[in-house]
Amino acid sequence: MIKYYKKKIFSLKDALNAMPDDLNFRGNSLSDSIRIYDYQINVLNSIISTEKKISKEKSFIKKLRQVLRNNGLTKDESSKVKFKIDYSLYKIDGYNDLIYIFKCFCDALVFKYTPRWNIRHFQINQNSFALKEAPGFISGKSGFAKERKRTQELARKGFVPLLNDLTNVMRHGDISLLGDEIPLPIEVKSSTNRNRRIERQFQSRKIIKNFYRNDGGDISGFQGIKRVSLRGTEKNYTELMNSTAQEALQAGACISTPEAGVRYLAVTGDASRIISESCDGMLEPVACYVNSFRSIEKWRDYTPFTLSFQKQNALYAFLSGKLALIVFVDFGVLREKAEAMGVNVTASDNKDYAFKLNLKDKADDNFEYIYVSHQFFGRIFLEFMPIDIVLPAVNSQEILTFPPQSMPAKS
Repeated sequence: MIKYYKKKIFSLKDALNAMPDDLNFRGNSLSDSIRIYDYQINVLNSIISTEKKISKEKSFIKKLRQVLRNNGLTKDESSKVKFKIDYSLYKIDGYNDLIYIFKCFCDALVFKYTPRWNIRHFQINQNSFALKEAPGFISGKSGFAKERKRTQELARKGFVPLLNDLTNVMRHGDISLLGDEIPLPIEVKSSTNRNRRIERQFQSRKIIKNFYRNDGGDISGFQGIKRVSLRGTEKNYTELMNSTAQEALQAGACISTPEAGVRYLAVTGDASRIISESCDGMLEPVACYVNSFRSIEKWRDYTPFTLSFQKQNALYAFLSGKLALIVFVDFGVLREKAEAMGVNVTASDNKDYAFKLNLKDKADDNFEYIYVSHQFFGRIFLEFMPIDIVLPAVNSQEILTFPPQSMPAKS
């Protein structure tokens, strides 16, 4: 399916690369604000066109199932009808994947103009840690015309409004204003009436805003969460990942080592022939086949691949499966770095976490462990960050301020 949309993917990536690097919450140049609005309309048209194709296939499937219910079909005729149904379902899966990719191009705007640490809770329910339900089809949605009109009005006033239905990650509010440390969600209502649903939406947005403004609080079913800053300057190896991908597109394969304990393998052919070579000398290699994490459920917390891949050809090759990307992490090096900081790395007793850290000389302390989530560990693999990101970039006293009651209760 992707191969039929190569031109569109190249065009959207070109437009994304042309976006300004920095924007303000308000007072942006009209040309910048309108350019971002027009970019969204480009994405919107692609989504609506694809939704229509899905509706057409669903209608076709409905007719075929009516044919199957007729008793006059031979076994051979029935098999042919079932094959057509399966093929239509296959096409629908492909179209849904395309819609997800198109929305990733608008996710890129969120991550481009918002710190990555201030996005996660905009896609999560506020009374649990479950992903907030995704919106249905945009085409035919009542009220969307008002949302689009309001977005255009805000863009003409120098704001950077984003239609949330065009994203995978912004699920609170109809529009988000970008350009500040924290996106500002807005509801577009057809009347001034208030009901329980509207009040619930208002409270959810308020909880998220206060959580990010106050660096902590009760949110998503957790109590007493405290946000702490990472020490030092945040860094990543996205540039090296891109150069590795480009080299692989030219030579067939490329291995790079951004730091001790981390390796990137990009390959356009059979990766099995060089996987063993890629982890030579590693003590405890952990491999992540990045392509397999391309779905919304697995990538939703990370900088979208539409932004991480800098060039159109590498992005398209990754999406089409022609370029395989594998990240290796040596867990043995992670252990050594932790031990040098006076910290032990041990297996997690909670399936929701990758591992846990504890201070060697504080084994009996009430504040014993820091749990490292799979999501946070995944930043090394999917955001191309250094190993140190998952180690306590804080001193011993700060480690001890992480209380176990901040962790979710076991079910």
